Order: sequence, then structure tokens, then C-alpha cells
Amino acid sequence: MKYKSNPYRNKLEDVQEFWKSPDEANEPREYYKYIERSEYLVNDIFIEKLGINCKSRILEIGCNCGRNLNYLEMKGYEDLTGIEISKNAVEFSKRAYLNLNANIINNSVENTIKKFNTGYFNVVFTMAVLMHIHNESSWVFEEIKRIASEHIIIIEDNKRPYKDIFTRKFSNRIFLQIDEHKTNKYFECADKYTTRIFERSVFDYV
Repeated sequence: MKYKSNPYRNKLEDVQEFWKSPDEANEPREYYKYIERSEYLVNDIFIEKLGINCKSRILEIGCNCGRNLNYLEMKGYEDLTGIEISKNAVEFSKRAYLNLNANIINNSVENTIKKFNTGYFNVVFTMAVLMHIHNESSWVFEEIKRIASEHIIIIEDNKRPYKDIFTRKFSNRIFLQIDEHKTNKYFECADKYTTRIFERSVFDYV
């Protein structure tokens, strides 16, 4: 079943079915263990580099068991939303983080993202999720630009030209890449993952 997770070679429905019930390596109890990844995301990026306000409205696409959202909440962030296709991961989150107040939507990003108003979230972020978006769903990247009003943060592989994708003009919204670096200390196969931060330009076209 593992081969069905390949978004470049398999059907959209097969990829989605895989992530609804993934293999053992991608089960929520595996994601739950890597707290250092959440520490890096929140402490190094959200707080130290960007100084993102705790009142900001934040969306994580593909939040799995909610580890990142829980850590954000522990650091004082209050308005948190996640999208997660796996029902098992959402149920695991309820058991693992009893006090988590984030709104986790159990659905695919394709079925969810268009429902948000333009600029609804101050920050949209992903961690090893966009790399699994099917080629037929590449329109999702434009939707991310539509709903993000300030920052887009992605920690992904390098198979797609993310800099070109997210700095391409979308309607009157322009994002600039303000940082790009390897995540060497926090991920296996360090050369595989790159952190990219995009900030909405103050010179949007009218």
C-alpha cells in the first residue's frame, strides 16, 4: 500500500486513501514523538525570527496528531486551526492533548481550503505535507496564498519549485521569500527538507 502515497505517479483518490489510513511509519504515534520539530518551528521561526503575535490566526495544513498546534498553544498562541485527513490522527490528538483548544478539521485540504475567506489566516504553515499534494491538486498552492494575509511557512522537500510557486502573483497578492535554509538538526535525511518563509509584500498590486 505504501506506493500509493506517491503524488506524482498515482491517482488522486489512491493518495488520499493512503493518508486516511497511512502505513506504520506515518501513524500519529510516530509524529507524536518528534517534539524537537515543534520546538524548532515555534521557537526558532515563529518567535525568534518572525515575532508572530500570539493573537494571530494560524492554520496548519496536515496537522496529523496536533503536535505542532499543541506546542503553539503551550507558547501562548490562541487562535489555531488544523486540517487533517486521517480520522485516526484526529482521534489520537484528542487522547494525547486533552487540553488542546485548536479547531482540527477532519477532511482533505481539497475539500476544506476554499471555504476560508480571503486573508482569513495571518499565518499558514506546513511540515512535510505539500510534498504529498497530488499534481491534480496543485491549485491548493494558490489557495494558500489567497487565505494567508501575512506569512506562509513551509518545511518541505525540494521536488517542487516552491519559491517560484509562492512568489508568483496571485490576484492582487504578492509574497516574497524572505528566508530559505536546511533543517539539519531536526529531521532525518536533513538534505531532503528545506524551510522556506514567505511574507506578503506591502506592494501588492491593486
